[in-house]
Amino acid sequence: MKHVLPFPILLAGLLATATAQLDVVHWVPPLHSRDNGQINDHYLYLSTPETSPVTVNLHDGSGATFGDSPYTISNGSPVAIEIGNGQTSGSKLMVSQGELNETLTNRGIKVEASAPIFCNARYRSSWQAEALTSKGAQAQGQAFRLGGMPITYQGGIRSYVFGIMATEDNVQVQISGYDNNVVFAGTPTVNDDFLAFTLNEGVRMQVVNRWGTLLFSDLDFGGSAGWDPRDDASEGTYYFILDIPITTEELTVTTVEGTEILEGPTTATYHGHFTLVR
Repeated sequence: MKHVLPFPILLAGLLATATAQLDVVHWVPPLHSRDNGQINDHYLYLSTPETSPVTVNLHDGSGATFGDSPYTISNGSPVAIEIGNGQTSGSKLMVSQGELNETLTNRGIKVEASAPIFCNARYRSSWQAEALTSKGAQAQGQAFRLGGMPITYQGGIRSYVFGIMATEDNVQVQISGYDNNVVFAGTPTVNDDFLAFTLNEGVRMQVVNRWGTLLFSDLDFGGSAGWDPRDDASEGTYYFILDIPITTEELTVTTVEGTEILEGPTTATYHGHFTLVR
């Protein structure tokens, strides 16, 4: 059963319970503003009711570690993490017009914690601000409905937008049932009556040399040919980082140190090294 995450939930009023937003895993898909000037600095604000320290790790959509992960928070000691400024700088949470309507492998942020936390994305413009709160694993689903209404005042700088992230591999997404006159902004625009695409959570493998230079990165490790060092590597020691996303099901992992059973939702990270001899 495949699941995806829509855009985070906009707080429009009082929630029945605050605990619905508490979870050990959160996904925050990227968004877009029709006017580049309306998006300035934006952050993730992480907090928790836990009195003991909680460890929090952030990964982007490709599985790469983000920022200064891991972070440590506790009740009374939240953390605000700057994600970016504007939406044309490669921000993980904002995309430019030319990146709309396509699959992006390194956008969005997945947040994983050792105990339940709140995850809130905050965006600032010159005139106003926005706050979007993730509902964690409870936001997973297979069918979503999106609603909108006409915008007449300053319509040239306002837009409707939704972002989608997969929580596992090979998720087939279909978007349909909208008015035939709807045009999806982008470069180029899209006015198809039916949209379909595939999203992956991804198993990420990275190989770096002793100086930390990235030599290989693959989001489909195990399904691709892997790293061929013949053209870009000399003899020496190299290091690998393997990130394996785990959903709510168990995953059995066997290494040279033995076999372990891991339970999701989490990302298992393995580090190691090897020596290349010509």
